[in-house]
Amino acid sequence: MLDLQSPRWAELNGAVAAQLIQQVRDGDEDAYAELYHQACHQFTVAPAAYAVVPHLADLAANTASKQLWPLITIGSVVAARAAHPKTSPAIPNDLRVDYERAVSAALPRLPSPSVRGIRQIRTKSWQFSQHFRAILIWQCICLSPVRS
Repeated sequence: MLDLQSPRWAELNGAVAAQLIQQVRDGDEDAYAELYHQACHQFTVAPAAYAVVPHLADLAANTASKQLWPLITIGSVVAARAAHPKTSPAIPNDLRVDYERAVSAALPRLPSPSVRGIRQIRTKSWQFSQHFRAILIWQCICLSPVRS
């Protein structure tokens, strides 16, 4: 996982994302919304997303928070990459292993696309369709056989 103080964040245009991750780790859960936009704004994957995702998977696994933002953001990055493979930035070699492990680790934590799962993510009506779609797409991508 890329250290939050690493100069690599600046190379990925992710200095703000690193600051937001630190804010979340310090207890500011309001920073999740902006972190989402830093990683995947309007379903466009940012280069820094590949460094953000491992931190989000770690937060989802190791915090007591019931926030779904980490999983929603990871799901949106995965879904956006699948939807726009030609325009999404390539995963940098130095981030690939951590990114792929984080995606694999986060998948079992996704809320079910059931009524109960829908209630878990329905926080605001404008967020609902975007988040639910990302979760469904992500589950379909990750549960589908790998295509060569």
